[in-house]
Amino acid sequence: MSRRSQITVFFILGMVILIIFGLIWWAVSQADRAPGPKSTVDQQAALKMVQNHVEACLETSLQEGLVLLGRQGGFIYQDQPGDVISWSIPSAAYQGDGVAYQIYDLLKDGHKPRADYIEEPPLYPCYSVLPWEGGESFVGEQCHKNYHHNLPLYFYGSLEEPVNGVQPSLCTGTTKVLDYMCRCTDGDNCVYSIEEQLRSYISYSTRECVQRTVIEGYNVTSGKVTTEVIFAKSDVQAELDFEVSVEDVRGQSVSKRYSFSTKQPLRFSFIYDLVFSSKGLLYRDISNVSFDMVDDGKVLIERFEKTYAYTYPSLTIEKKDIRKGTDIITVKDEADGYVFQFARENRYPVMDYLTYKPCRRGSVQYDICVDEGDAILLEPKAFDPDEDILSYTYTGWKGTEFQATATPLMHGGTTYKTGQEDSGTHTVRITVQDPEGLSDWQDVNIFVRDA
Repeated sequence: MSRRSQITVFFILGMVILIIFGLIWWAVSQADRAPGPKSTVDQQAALKMVQNHVEACLETSLQEGLVLLGRQGGFIYQDQPGDVISWSIPSAAYQGDGVAYQIYDLLKDGHKPRADYIEEPPLYPCYSVLPWEGGESFVGEQCHKNYHHNLPLYFYGSLEEPVNGVQPSLCTGTTKVLDYMCRCTDGDNCVYSIEEQLRSYISYSTRECVQRTVIEGYNVTSGKVTTEVIFAKSDVQAELDFEVSVEDVRGQSVSKRYSFSTKQPLRFSFIYDLVFSSKGLLYRDISNVSFDMVDDGKVLIERFEKTYAYTYPSLTIEKKDIRKGTDIITVKDEADGYVFQFARENRYPVMDYLTYKPCRRGSVQYDICVDEGDAILLEPKAFDPDEDILSYTYTGWKGTEFQATATPLMHGGTTYKTGQEDSGTHTVRITVQDPEGLSDWQDVNIFVRDA
């Protein structure tokens, strides 16, 4: 090849190299320029994807929060998402859940907010001091000798958890949605309402859900979250105000505040009133020792459904004895399968004061007075607030004879025919006991007169 040809080849190669470097420089300069309309469109599309994701997160958070509150007896516990409860709520382990106690034994250590003025057996449930003005007949021995299960103003359990005395209200303040009024009258404890717990859970869970959002080429962050929860007659509504930012790989970001809303068709307010209201299951169970949580509870459900004018399938109620000292009460809405359950602590049985044909001999009052040859009939009437089967025992005077003729058909009732050798004063103790060993008793004073 001639020298001139070589020069021509080198010249052409040099031109090609210059053109390549020129193209590279142009491409780099274009990349360094501010993003054009296409980048903006991509960010807006990313925001739309985030918006759709937040809507799904909100719906999921509302559903999960309601399920959690139902299965845990009205509480979202300490260390659970969005918790507002900062202490340990007593609960019972059941089917993988910690079910909060809503009914406590008045006399158990640590669970007795009323025990400063409630007597121990055999004077229980009488008062040791007057909780109100007037009413001496409800105090001490005088009360004990006149106690009957049909009398009002006695309590057979507590509804307040032992640390802060919280029984969760439904709402934090007072709201009205159409024909349903929701209010809290529990003072400082309103901040632990179911509304506040659910609101905090939704805010936390939705924010965490967004933080897990993955959109290739973008970083998604969330700003301030504001949540409102509204309990209506037949649904629960959640409204969310949420700021979202989307940042691309070049550090360019776009922020937007969205308002979201969703609702869950659920009779939560109805179930809450059935369980927690002053005419509901809990209050009736602690104020009426003969109230049967299942049988009487079914009747109560029918009354509530008539009041609410519901035509949905009825609620069901069941009781399960899961371990020593604990029942789980489950209310289920057959319309959607929603479950609300709570734990109930075992409580003391109570016996009506037994007396018939009483008499006074000097300064002593006798519960039973008979003549020689008459039969003594002992028919104790006792009730267990937890619907447990009770056993009866007789000790003291003629305890063996009374025990031998006791029959379950008479609730442990028994008879003994007196003879000439029985004249005088005697005492027989009747003890009633539940399967867990809690008991009540009465020392029955008997006077057998000479023939």
